[in-house]
Amino acid sequence: MVCRRFTLLELMVVIAIIAITTTLAVSTFRGESPAQKLRNASLGFEAYCARVRYAAMENGSDRVVAFDPAARRFTAEEPELPAENTFSGDGRPPLVWELPADFELDTEMLNAETGENGTVEVFRFFSDGSANASREFILRFRKLQRRFAVSPLTGLLLAKEEEAVL
Repeated sequence: MVCRRFTLLELMVVIAIIAITTTLAVSTFRGESPAQKLRNASLGFEAYCARVRYAAMENGSDRVVAFDPAARRFTAEEPELPAENTFSGDGRPPLVWELPADFELDTEMLNAETGENGTVEVFRFFSDGSANASREFILRFRKLQRRFAVSPLTGLLLAKEEEAVL
C-alpha cells in the first residue's frame, strides 16, 4: 500500500478554514466593545428624538422629550395633554426609549426638578421643526460618555463623544 501525502493546496485550504472559524468564534464570544455599545445606544436615542421631532411637525403641535428617572425611560409627551393621553388620538403607540442596562445619565439630569408626573423635561420640539433645549445631558457607559444637545434653530440632535472624567 502506497502512502499518499497531502498536497500544499489541501493544507492551505484547511488552514484557511480553521482561521475563518476561529475568527468567527472569537468575535461571537467576545461581545460588543464598550465604545460600540455607547455608539449603538446613542444612535438609538438620536433616532428616537428624530421620530419625536417628526411627530411634532406632522401633527402641528409641540412634543416634549421627558425622562422618567424611576422607570429609566424617555417618553414623548404633548404638553397640552396629561401624560396618560399622549398620542391617544392617532392610534399609534407612544414614543418611548428605554435607557439601556449599565448606562447612566449625569447627576445634574437626575437631580433636576421633576414635573407633576415625575418626569424631567429634556427637550421640546416645536411644530416648525425647531427646538427649545431645556438642558444638555450626558449619557455614560463605563469610562465613555456622550454629550447631547439640541440645535434651537434646526431641532437636530447634536452628539459629542468624550472621555468620562470621574
